[in-house]
Amino acid sequence: MTLDHLKKGFWGYKKSSVYEYVTTLEGEFSRKLMERDAQIRDSEALYQERIHQLEEELTTLRQQHEAQQAEQLMISSALIEARKYAETLKQEADTAAQEERQAWEAELEQMHKDLSQYRCQVRALRDQFASLLQSMDDQVQVFDDQVQATVSDCPGRNMNLFRRKPEEE
Repeated sequence: MTLDHLKKGFWGYKKSSVYEYVTTLEGEFSRKLMERDAQIRDSEALYQERIHQLEEELTTLRQQHEAQQAEQLMISSALIEARKYAETLKQEADTAAQEERQAWEAELEQMHKDLSQYRCQVRALRDQFASLLQSMDDQVQVFDDQVQATVSDCPGRNMNLFRRKPEEE
């Protein structure tokens, strides 16, 4: 109903016609308002569903994020542990190598001392042998002189047994 359909009376529009028009407008507004409320409820339901989905996604993403953070923390702590272990191994290896080198150097020094000592002993033995040989040579010379004197004192006897053999043989 429009304003053109209102009935006119002597003093203007008839009350019944105005009431009917207002009632019609009120009905239309109520129907539009109800439609609007229904649309709002439908939209609200859709939005609530979307909010619920987004909250679930957010919860899932938070869990994934926390898991990734825990994994990254574990990885970083493992890397730190590995570095510490590597440094410890390196220090232990350096210490062991240094100790081994010191042991080798000590052993080498001891061997050098032993070798020097052996050289001194060999020199002393050579000197002893040389003096012993000289002493023996002197005694041989004395004996040889005695044999020569005995051979010349006793010309008729066979003294070939006491003669010195030449050294070339």
